[in-house]
Amino acid sequence: MISLYGLIVLGLSLWYMEHVKGIPGKPKDEPLVGKEKYVVPLLSVLNPVFAGLSFYYGWRNAFPQKAQTANHWSLGAFAVELALYAGYKYFIA
Repeated sequence: MISLYGLIVLGLSLWYMEHVKGIPGKPKDEPLVGKEKYVVPLLSVLNPVFAGLSFYYGWRNAFPQKAQTANHWSLGAFAVELALYAGYKYFIA
């Protein structure tokens, strides 16, 4: 069952993804810029699966570079969280 926390992160990810537009005068396909540099990693750390899926599949056609960068952030966050969980279970529990 999906938790309320996961639904909140998913909702924020989808909302932010929909509100990102291209900057006039700049190329449409560019890596994360402005607030995106902070919002995408933050949401990826909070829930890498939902945020990563929503950003990647939402941006892959319109903004392929942004989608790839967001995917890298979510995969990295997932790997770190998995390593921390495994370390906790192995050393502490």
